[in-house]
Amino acid sequence: TLVQVATYDDWANIMAQVIDVYPYAWIFFVSFIIINAVILLNMVIGVIVDVMTGGSGIDDLIKAEELLLQVLQVLPSNLAAHLKVIDISIKNNLFTGT
Repeated sequence: TLVQVATYDDWANIMAQVIDVYPYAWIFFVSFIIINAVILLNMVIGVIVDVMTGGSGIDDLIKAEELLLQVLQVLPSNLAAHLKVIDISIKNNLFTGT
C-alpha cells in the first residue's frame, strides 16, 4: 500500500511484486518516495523552525506578568475611588427614594 511505501515499511517487496506485472512501475515508486521525502523533510524543518521561534513565548509571559503587576499597583487607588462614587450614589438614592 502507499502507507507502507511512504513509511518505507517493506516497500521494496511491494515494488518487486508490482514491477513483475508493470515493468515501468519503478518510475512511480521512485517519484513517490522522492516527493514523500521532500514533503516529510519540509514538515520536519517547519516544526523545528516553529519550535525555535516559539521560544519567545517566555518573553510574552514575562511581559504579561509585568503588565499584570502594573494593573495591580494602579487598581487599589482606582478601586477606592470607584467605591466612593458607588457609596455616594447608593446613599443619595436611599435618601431620595429614587
